Amino acid sequence: PLRFFAVAMLAATGVVIWLSWASFHLYSSLKILIEKSFFYEQFSGTVVYLDEALTMSARMAAVTGNLDWEKRYRSFEKELDQAVQRFRQFSTDLSEAKAVEQMNEANLTLVVLENEAFEYVHQQQLAEAQKVLLSEEYEKQKKIYADATAAFHETSKIRLRLQVKAQEQKVFLYIFIAVLTIFIMIMSWLLVLQNLRRWQYVLAEQNRQLEHRANELRELNRTLDGKVMERTAELQRSEERSRMIIETAFDAFVAMDLKGTILDWNRQAKISFGWTREEALGRKVADTIIPPRFREMHKKGLERYLATGEGPVLDKRIEIEAMHRNGHEFPAEMTIRPLRGQNGVYQFNAFVHDITERKKMGQRQNAEHVIVKALAESVTIDEAIQKILQV
Repeated sequence: PLRFFAVAMLAATGVVIWLSWASFHLYSSLKILIEKSFFYEQFSGTVVYLDEALTMSARMAAVTGNLDWEKRYRSFEKELDQAVQRFRQFSTDLSEAKAVEQMNEANLTLVVLENEAFEYVHQQQLAEAQKVLLSEEYEKQKKIYADATAAFHETSKIRLRLQVKAQEQKVFLYIFIAVLTIFIMIMSWLLVLQNLRRWQYVLAEQNRQLEHRANELRELNRTLDGKVMERTAELQRSEERSRMIIETAFDAFVAMDLKGTILDWNRQAKISFGWTREEALGRKVADTIIPPRFREMHKKGLERYLATGEGPVLDKRIEIEAMHRNGHEFPAEMTIRPLRGQNGVYQFNAFVHDITERKKMGQRQNAEHVIVKALAESVTIDEAIQKILQV
């Protein structure tokens, strides 16, 4: 019982502290709202004053031709732009934001027209300057600007008034909550005393159910662990099979990462290129199997793939010149496939087949064809020899 009473007291104390903080927060909010209201009043007057000062400066320059009025105009122009931007910062309501946008658009249009008038003043075309500043478009934008300023002022006053009223309602609400909380806490203390035994029974029953569920979860975990181990073993067997296939392949297998570093190397690669697996892993592909004259092309192709995701030699069977460890070059067929791993990182798998013997056989067949053709077309052996030598 003492524990429950202590909890009840702590809860009551927490509510009182919260109400005290909320009351202070309400007081601060009301103070800020009053200050904002005063600021809006003062700032609206400043915006109206600056707008009229700009209009008067432009029109006086158009009437007198005195460019000192333009200097006065420029001194107020930046202040008005800053004031409009301040309005935009303080606009939190949709209607206020709309009014500010109308003010800003009208102000920008007015500035364009006033600058056009100043251009005429610089050219001593005062009549044209006056015509611009007294045009229907200028007056229309002035009215839009004034209406938007008034709408912003009125909207902000209504919003602030509603916010003040809402804060006042919160004050009464907090007072009601305080009284209600005290009443509820007293009733709760009484209920705690009456229902302590029942709570103890409920807690014991819940603990029993939790223990039962914990046992079920432990059993499920054991089952899941067994399945994970089976799946892991299956994946290992699959990887071993894949490794065996690669190791026993008749083609050299070379895998590299996006930086051109060798990641994998099979038995046939050792036979074809002369490097052992331990020596090849970690080396650059370009320095290991690519002849020097093709290394720059290989580097640019890799950079192109990193930039665009495309490669002209990917997923195709192509003929290349490969390089053995001892430096001699040999013809080979190669197929490169990009592969995205489980971690999202790409690697390139290449199968390379030495076609030196096939090339030699093709050359022999071509030579035999040339000899037979020369013999068939020649009358004498000397004539045939001359044709063969010319080929």
